Amino acid sequence: EVKLIPKSYEYPFGKGGYSIKKYTPKKVVMQNEEIQKVIDLEEFDCEQQRYARDIWTLLYYCNGINYADLLRMRWENVKGDYFVFIRKKTETTRKNNIQEITAWISPEVKEILEKVGNKKSPFVIGKLSDGYSESMFNNKCKKMRGELNSKLNEISEKLKLSVPLKVKTARDCFATTLN
Repeated sequence: EVKLIPKSYEYPFGKGGYSIKKYTPKKVVMQNEEIQKVIDLEEFDCEQQRYARDIWTLLYYCNGINYADLLRMRWENVKGDYFVFIRKKTETTRKNNIQEITAWISPEVKEILEKVGNKKSPFVIGKLSDGYSESMFNNKCKKMRGELNSKLNEISEKLKLSVPLKVKTARDCFATTLN
């Protein structure tokens, strides 16, 4: 049995037709006062909370870089007073136009690096070792992000923040602060 499409039929999709709208949820970020409360916090229930807050603050101060980029960051990426690196995300998506990212190593960043940096490792925070595979990196990144987010959530409850504190919110907060 052959079905024929009538000549009067108009295809509803495509140019000039119906298109599925893209939904982009509005990012809800903390106010500057809340960000400052996180940065100024000195009373922690455990060392893991302090470490998680320090990592969050480091991400925030380094132009809101992604956790994956911090995890891969090497001491050799330090050029004077800047981290100079290529984002993991763009390394695999942009073949022609790969751009180096620079993040200023401010006095605040230097202070945090004294706490969380590992000078014995080629990696800034020392959580990777040379020769890692892509799947090992992805697994480690996901696991560590989960652990950090768990401790950051405890901090958000403690400070009664309007937005749950997560590794990702460092980027969103930095971008909104610039805006």
